[in-house]
Amino acid sequence: MTDSMVLYSSRFDYSTFLDEFEERIADSALHHYASELLEKGLHDEEELKQALQKAITALCAAHMSCRQHVKKVFISYGDNIRNDWLVSDLALRLIIMNADVSNPVIARLQVELLS
Repeated sequence: MTDSMVLYSSRFDYSTFLDEFEERIADSALHHYASELLEKGLHDEEELKQALQKAITALCAAHMSCRQHVKKVFISYGDNIRNDWLVSDLALRLIIMNADVSNPVIARLQVELLS
């Protein structure tokens, strides 16, 4: 009986691996749920949505990767599924800065951020 070795070619997709690795690194910086601001005093989801959209626009205008600062997620509450956003510290601050300043809670948060 002779010893033989059989080699099989492997086609490892490095681009997929690198994309997933990059996404995991970006996800590690997403510490906040945007909906936390609803608990802190934003009036409603529409106000949050508008402030979030402005924050995303600001990131894009500054040529910053939105993928590194904002990620849509889905959360299950019993039988209901709703969407939320995981955001970085920077994105959370941008949301606060773009929320309705007539809301006293938001006005206070904005002053704290800039103090």
